[in-house]
Amino acid sequence: MVYADALVTLLLGALLLCTPALSRTTVPLGVSIPRSRIDDPAVAAGIRRFRVGTLAATVVAVVVALAAAALPARAQALAAGVCPLLLLLGALLSMQAGRAGIRRAKIDGDWYAGTTVRVGASVTRDDRPATPWVPYAVATAVLAAAASLLTVWYDRIPARIPQQVDGSGVTRWADKSAGSVFGPLLVGLTVVAVTWGLAWLIRRLPVRHLPDGNPQSARARERAAREVTQRILAATSVAVAVVVSGAATLLALDAPIKTLNAFAAATVVAVVAVVLGSVVLGFRRIRNAAAMPGDGPDSPDDDARWKAGVFYVAPDDPAILVPKRMGIGYTVNLGNPVGLSITAVVLLGAVAAATLPALLA
Repeated sequence: MVYADALVTLLLGALLLCTPALSRTTVPLGVSIPRSRIDDPAVAAGIRRFRVGTLAATVVAVVVALAAAALPARAQALAAGVCPLLLLLGALLSMQAGRAGIRRAKIDGDWYAGTTVRVGASVTRDDRPATPWVPYAVATAVLAAAASLLTVWYDRIPARIPQQVDGSGVTRWADKSAGSVFGPLLVGLTVVAVTWGLAWLIRRLPVRHLPDGNPQSARARERAAREVTQRILAATSVAVAVVVSGAATLLALDAPIKTLNAFAAATVVAVVAVVLGSVVLGFRRIRNAAAMPGDGPDSPDDDARWKAGVFYVAPDDPAILVPKRMGIGYTVNLGNPVGLSITAVVLLGAVAAATLPALLA
């Protein structure tokens, strides 16, 4: 399990290192710049600073994960949660350090002086890829199949069911009940429903279209990014359904610890690999679209609306979803009441998924 944790941390680090390449070239590390400045030395230096810092954080996190092999099982479980957080913290600090250099050069050089800008219009609904329903149907069917098997085998399930397992064995038990047996499947169904809801929102809600010096190129890149986002959400829903269904069945039938640990290691690596693979598959199309030359109007300098280059807060902007500045996908406008509502629903769904099994048990 320790080696699986190290591999997951390594894959996460690789994904973070790819983030600048997947982002719009006119917002390096979340800083608005004119298209004419995307090759400026300050931009290259800032991205390099981010990558060096993130690479260092990845190495440290992987070493910590591997070193945990010599620790007790519970300490290994703690390290499995700490290592990704350590990596994300290192990447965030590296991002802010790289952003500072780019912002300083932009301000000192007055990069937007004499630049023509244009506010992006909302993308029409017909220009967006449809939400795929087959993966979500498959995910639901997998969960339903697991529920059916557990129903048929209910009398064979022991009186006490493992609820939490680490390398040393079972650390928490629950009495056999409908909640303890079927609770994990309800969690999986909640995650699939929330994932489908996000995909549906991406398809239905107006999304800002940014010119970035070449409206045609920007539109092509935006469509490619939307398709990749839909694929990631769909793949995630199926992966979660398989993981939850397998874990719930193995735990209920009191499978050996080695089997549980092997299943956990394999599924964690598989989930990360599926997401990473979906991103890599869309990388070429996104980069080809972004590489189209152009000298049209630039997107406006709206750094003031982006907190730390990550959170979009604009009460005067009616847009609910806006393209992320780091990586691909969308983020909500936290200055919009509907955006705040969407965020609250997602957070409540995450809390429900984490607490529902314990409440039902």
